[in-house]
Formats: sequence, C-alpha cells, structure tokens
Amino acid sequence: LAQKLAGVDMDGRVKHVDIAKGISISLVAMHHSELRTLFPDFVEGMGLFRMPLFFALSGLFFSYAAKPKPFLLNKADALLKPYFAVLLCLLLIAAWQGESDILWRLKGIFYASGATIDWGPLWFLPHLFLVYCFTYILFRYCGFSRLPRWISLLLLTVFLAWGAHYVAYFWHSDLVLFSSNIHCYGLPFSLDIIPLSLFYFMLGVLFKQPLLNFKAKPILGAISLLVVIVIATYTETRSDFNMRLYQPVLFATIAALAGFYFVLTVSWFICRSPLVSVAPLALGKASLYILIFHSVISRQVYAYISKGFSNATTLVLLAITAYACSITVPLVIKVLVEKSAVLSLAFRPCKLNPLFVRDKSAN
Repeated sequence: LAQKLAGVDMDGRVKHVDIAKGISISLVAMHHSELRTLFPDFVEGMGLFRMPLFFALSGLFFSYAAKPKPFLLNKADALLKPYFAVLLCLLLIAAWQGESDILWRLKGIFYASGATIDWGPLWFLPHLFLVYCFTYILFRYCGFSRLPRWISLLLLTVFLAWGAHYVAYFWHSDLVLFSSNIHCYGLPFSLDIIPLSLFYFMLGVLFKQPLLNFKAKPILGAISLLVVIVIATYTETRSDFNMRLYQPVLFATIAALAGFYFVLTVSWFICRSPLVSVAPLALGKASLYILIFHSVISRQVYAYISKGFSNATTLVLLAITAYACSITVPLVIKVLVEKSAVLSLAFRPCKLNPLFVRDKSAN
C-alpha cells in the first residue's frame, strides 16, 4: 500500500519517472518523424527540453557503489551491447547485399556519431555510456559527493558554460593529425558534448530524492509551460545535442529546466490514474526499443502509405499514423525479445537473460 501511495510499482519502478521517460522518448520519435516537417515550430519547441530531460531522467538511478570492473561491464552490457548488436547486424546485411562502403560503415560504428551510423538516433547509447563513466569517476574518485551543494552546482555551471561555448567546435571541422587531414563529425562517442550532457545527467543525480518524491504544483507546472512557449516563440533558441546546437545558453537552459518541470508535472498527474497511465508507462518501459527502432519504422511506414497522396490533410493523418507505428511497434518487439532468450542476448542485460538465470538456478 505504501508503495502504491508513493507511485512505486511492485518491481520497484517509480511510476511518474517511467511516464516521464515515455513522454521523453515519444518526443524523440516525433523529432525523427514526418511530423517535424509538417509542424516544425511545435516539434522544434519540444526539442528545447527533449534531450536534457532524457539525460536528467537517466541520472536518477545512477550509483557508484559498484567496483570499476562490474560497473563498466554492467553499463556496457546495457548500453553498448544493443548498439553494436544492431549496427553490426545491419553491416552484415549490407555486406551480404554487396555494398561497397563496408569499411567506412565499420569505422562509423566505432566512431559512434549520429552522422556516421545508419540509424542516427543510436548515437545516444554509446554517449550515455561515456556519461556514466565520467560521472562514476567524479563521484568515486574525485569526491564529488562530499562537496557542499553550492559548490557542486557551481561546478555544474562551469560544465554548462564550457560545453555550450565549445558545443560545435568539433562538428564538421577539419583537424590535422600526423600530417593527415581528418574531417570530424564531433569526437568519437560524442565526447565533445560531454560537459553539456554531464550538466543535466548530474542534476538528476544530485536531486535524485526530490525528483523521485516529486509532487506536482499545478501553478508552477503552468508557468513552466508558459516559459517554454515564450522562449520557443519569441527567441531564436535552439537545442539539439546531436547537431551540436545549444544557443543562446541562458534561454536554452531555462527552457530545458522549465520543460523538465512541466513534463514531471504532467507525469505526476497521469500516474494518479491507472487507466490513463497504461500507455505512457508502457512507452517508458520500452524506451530502449523505441530509441533503436522508431526512426526506421516511421520512415518506412510513411514512405509506403503516403505513395500517391498529395492532399495536405491526408498527409498529416498519414504522418500521424506512421508516428504512432514508430512508438507502438517497438512495444511488440520488446515482448518478442523478452520471450526469446536468443534475442535477449542482444538487447537485454545478461543478468535478466533466461539462459543465464537458468544456469544459475541449475548450479
């Protein structure tokens, strides 16, 4: 009963956080759908807080209690494994079809930039792995957890200023290394935007308890939405981590934090209703699968169903249909993966794989 009142599932998941994840991943999918072309102002406005929200939510469950080796293995298992499994599988299919740029694609996979891989949104997984590693070093070896809160926030502000100033420094830039000219698509694993990502991720870490025990205040929620609308409508603020856009820093940060509060407010109210919360909860729990598959599903479905249509209203309805498929079909994929020990090897942590669980119980 206490868990239900606190919005916690029987498996220990916090409902309003899962719902916020569902909203966040839905916005990510919308950004990569045809709706972005049809409603650019609305979709770009949501972009002001889309990725900052995702990083902050990821930071809520960060822990540095584990020793370095198990920590790295667990994070690689959860984040790098599905990234490499999907992209190397696509590489094998390309090789089987006789495509000639296999070596370039392989280099792009290990470079891990959104501009060097076939399914661009997957850049987030290796980058999040780096974010976890940097945060682990700061907390376990640099004593970040022992700093007074005001010093921690001051350091995060330095990260933010640093990251915003150099956000596009390595984006489509040419560097000379050992007398060779190298064209950069950011740094490998998007290392160049680590300061920005760390700012939002570590906000989630530092404010873990207040955010997990969040109680919505409708007036503040309405004000936060108004702030996002005003900044999106009356300023030229842009925020897109993958495209190295974060300007101007003050408005971008205010919009991100205001959007974060608004989404948490909406999530808190949604989780009060078991019926209304079913869909966003499902999306939040399937965020990995939506992240991986939404773009290709949306693109392929829209291309197929929109053939021969030119009416604007019809195209909007078809775009909505393709978008709906991009966030619902991964739910089916999630179920199939969870029912298959073989597919689970690629997408789920080994500790959750039926094969490993069976071996342990047998021993």
